[in-house]
Amino acid sequence: MKPMVKAPYTNEYYEILSREEIMDIVHSLSFEQLFEKAWEGFVPGMKSGYAELRLTDGQLVAISLGIGESNMGADALTITLYKIDQNTVIEPEMILDGEELRKYEESDVPLETFCEQQDIDYMERVQGYFEYHYDGYEQERFSEIMHNELNYWYGTFQKE
Repeated sequence: MKPMVKAPYTNEYYEILSREEIMDIVHSLSFEQLFEKAWEGFVPGMKSGYAELRLTDGQLVAISLGIGESNMGADALTITLYKIDQNTVIEPEMILDGEELRKYEESDVPLETFCEQQDIDYMERVQGYFEYHYDGYEQERFSEIMHNELNYWYGTFQKE
């Protein structure tokens, strides 16, 4: 029998996958998949982008949330696997090397346009930057967030 949980702010109960099934899915995901979903939800200066795993069906989804916003009902039945904060700014120094940076500083175009003009894959560079900085500390932090959320869903909030 699958666990049943009550969705936040509703009186509705939902069947969710077992904790073991969720962990199997989590371990099968790559950083690239997490980054792509978080980036999909990211709105610079307005909304943080989250890579969330739905507990009802195990799907990796993109979520956009601003300060003070949260999901309700069935949409809240997720765990956070990765986040790109709304205040993140992609600086040229993050993705360009020395000669590229010099050329960019001499140009008069936005960073993405410059990358396109120079045949530089902007998204590949941005993802590479985030992946490089997804070091032990970041992995540990997101692992702790995920486990706290799992303890919540599979512990105290489970239907009796």
